[in-house]
Amino acid sequence: MKNARLSTGVGVLVADLHRLGPTISFAVFTADLHSEELRKNGVKVRLERQPFQVLAVLLEHPHELVTREELRKWVWPQDTFVDFDHALNTAVAKIRMALGDDADNPRFVETVPRRGYRFILPLKGTNGHSLAATNDAGSITKFAPRKWVAVSAVAGIVLVALATLAAYRRTSAVRPARVLNYTQLTSDGQYKEGLLTDGPRLYFMLQKSGGLSLAQVSAAGGQVSPIPVPFADVTLTDIAPDNSGLLVHSDATYVLPLPTGVPRRLGDTPLPNGTWSPDGQQIAYTKDSAVYIARQDGSPSRLLATVRGSPFSLRWSPDGTLVRFSIESQNGDLSLWEVQSNGRRLHQLFAGWNNSPVECCGQWTPDGKYFIFQSWRDASGRFITSSNIWAVREKDEYFRKANHDPVPLTVTSTGTTQVISAVPSRDGKRLYMIAGNERYELVHFDTQSKQFVPFLPRVNGWGFSFSRDGQWVAYINTADNSLWRSRQDGTERLQLTSLPMYAQKPRWSPDGTQVAFAGSLPNQTWRIFRVSRDGGTPEQLTEGKHGNGEVYVSWSPDGKSLIVGEKPCGSFVDDGANIRTIDLRTRKLMPLPESARRFGPQWSEDGRHVLAVSPEWDVFVFDFQTQKWSELAKGPSEWRTWSHDGQSIYFGSVLNGEQVLKRVRVSDHKVEVISSLKDLNRQGFQTGSSWLGIAPDGSPLALRDVSSYDIYALDWELP
Repeated sequence: MKNARLSTGVGVLVADLHRLGPTISFAVFTADLHSEELRKNGVKVRLERQPFQVLAVLLEHPHELVTREELRKWVWPQDTFVDFDHALNTAVAKIRMALGDDADNPRFVETVPRRGYRFILPLKGTNGHSLAATNDAGSITKFAPRKWVAVSAVAGIVLVALATLAAYRRTSAVRPARVLNYTQLTSDGQYKEGLLTDGPRLYFMLQKSGGLSLAQVSAAGGQVSPIPVPFADVTLTDIAPDNSGLLVHSDATYVLPLPTGVPRRLGDTPLPNGTWSPDGQQIAYTKDSAVYIARQDGSPSRLLATVRGSPFSLRWSPDGTLVRFSIESQNGDLSLWEVQSNGRRLHQLFAGWNNSPVECCGQWTPDGKYFIFQSWRDASGRFITSSNIWAVREKDEYFRKANHDPVPLTVTSTGTTQVISAVPSRDGKRLYMIAGNERYELVHFDTQSKQFVPFLPRVNGWGFSFSRDGQWVAYINTADNSLWRSRQDGTERLQLTSLPMYAQKPRWSPDGTQVAFAGSLPNQTWRIFRVSRDGGTPEQLTEGKHGNGEVYVSWSPDGKSLIVGEKPCGSFVDDGANIRTIDLRTRKLMPLPESARRFGPQWSEDGRHVLAVSPEWDVFVFDFQTQKWSELAKGPSEWRTWSHDGQSIYFGSVLNGEQVLKRVRVSDHKVEVISSLKDLNRQGFQTGSSWLGIAPDGSPLALRDVSSYDIYALDWELP
């Protein structure tokens, strides 16, 4: 058999191990492959590690041409950034200096111009005999000793081979995964999510007013085209293993045939977050705080795992033995979990990797060798507000060490840069990714033109709150969810909070000197804080002990009290009262009567009412005089806000599949549509980007989404 080439990537090949020992001798020199030491007549000769590695490769392939490219791949992996030609020339020069060799009249290392190098001197093994070399026919020259000598020699060779393999495995590591280059596939800038592929095409969801729609594009790039479905709002979660259909959800779960066809309903009940097993015979899905497995037709299911929090983004391992999924905890942490398909060994992945877990949305490569996922941290382990794609090697190699620590594949440059979704190609050679820049423009509704026009330029934020005199504005910075304040015209900007705290829903005190807000620190529930308009350390006002923590806050007209509400998460927490008032002097919390299953409280500026909503997003008001609640409007509703006179409530809603701005009057419960919101390019419903508010002049405020998201194909290396 002819010798295999070094370019096979294995380095010391099994076929060559009969020729090598832990030490190789030539002339008066001995090279110890274990300790990476070169000795001359027993005395150590100084030779740095990389030159020794080059020498070792040449010694491992005596009399063979080893090309420069082969040496580069072995000694300088592709993720090593050096001037390779200069580094290799320097390494060979140091080898010749250590050996006393001459490039023009070589005894040891011969240069093959423009190709590589060859070790030309006969070698000796550990027993001092010259090593055998292959002849032209590929046969190996053999000695003819007695049988017992042959047996001993074979045993010694095996031991040497095993020792060499062990040393090789200790010193040789699999290079980490990395991205080589990328290609932009779309240029429409629309918000996209839920990326899937069948090989030649990519499938995903597009955001539209009132809900999500389906679209597709060629895997080579091009025009985005819609996929017709008979649903106003549809969610895409998986593609069939045989590429025959998409798993979609609306009022129920359906299979949408590919390339075209009529949706076919699965089962009698929805299968949220559903994903097919690799053989297509089962579907894993979620319900409340549990993961289930149903048959392929959606028929009777079995419980797989019960968790704390809300599970989502399920995926089977390629061999069908594992199910991995993401969990959002009550305090907003995101973590990755794994359970065997028989329901055993439920455990968290990467536990302790971050102080507060921020990982989700994993995918296996088709061969199961790597697992990719999203994380909100940088390569140094520091929390950041932009998401990146990470990869972790799943499988070991016997001959090389594999590092099982996650490595970043993408590194975003700003806090507004986001990776939304990613999926490996079916052949595993590329990674498709939705990414873009998150940016919003504050606009207000002009009553004369009946349009939304810019209001506060050059501020990329949300959750705007104006002081009652209209002189100050507080808002949440989109890049890192920090709290800022400025003058109404954007001058005198001051940052009031910083990471690792997340802030949201700021509210000015009636006298304009303080800002109350909801804040969250790692591994803690949401709590209410207040901070001076001039900055300083935020003062914590609640303990986050009620329900899932307090995330809603509003001032009483006299500034002596706050009203706070719990954060709903998954099943709504019902502990008798979900809204409370806090006396800022005594810090005493008092429940608001009959406020069970009410959240999102806001005090009217006249002090007479508190608005809140039910878990069904119906709008209610509490009358302090009568101590009673009354329903004002049916849901859905989002981002409710009082008019300054306390007579009306503005809120976002959906009408005939289109997002609209509504107003309801407290006195007679009359509801009217103020304007369509479709031209604001809003993403989703009840999200930060769909925020609504009120300007000092009483006009409604909203956010126009000017973000841009596209699909990219990343060529990667998965050693």
